[in-house]
Amino acid sequence: MEVVTLSNADVQSIKEDIKEVIKEVKELSQNFNDFRVLIVGDYVKKEDFNDHIKTENNNRWKMGTIIFGICTFVFGVFQWVVNIFRGGTN
Repeated sequence: MEVVTLSNADVQSIKEDIKEVIKEVKELSQNFNDFRVLIVGDYVKKEDFNDHIKTENNNRWKMGTIIFGICTFVFGVFQWVVNIFRGGTN
């Protein structure tokens, strides 16, 4: 195995390169965090989505009940009219 010795100039050059890489990583990390903040600004929280789903389900049940009631009423009126035309007493 061959041992490689570096001069002070080579060591200083490597240290400067490492400092540049660290600086670039910090800038990239900051840009990534800024980008993440932009995305989170438009993000819908899971709690809000679950609340929306519960509200929609409740509204569907309410509308279903109303429609069922209206259909029952209309069908009852229809039977009453048919009964009258057939000569019923009710």
